[in-house]
Amino acid sequence: YPLFGGLTRDDFRKSFAKMVDLVGKLHQAGVPIVAGTDGYGLELVRELELYQQAGLSNAEALQTATIIPARMTGMDDRAGSIAVGKTADIV
Repeated sequence: YPLFGGLTRDDFRKSFAKMVDLVGKLHQAGVPIVAGTDGYGLELVRELELYQQAGLSNAEALQTATIIPARMTGMDDRAGSIAVGKTADIV
């Protein structure tokens, strides 16, 4: 992206690092973190990596894209985890 307002690339990097840190603090405070993207889905992998960088465990990062959104939408009885009777959507 073009730079503006006298900001440098380092300024943007520092701002991004603060956002990653904020996600970690929200998670520690018990705020549900839900992964999602407006892209084609490939961005989701990077998003989960950033959640790990923020301090979530591998399992917690994966849950942001599986069981947590299923719970938040009231679909955890049929989706969001692998269990007998649930819809399987594994590629």
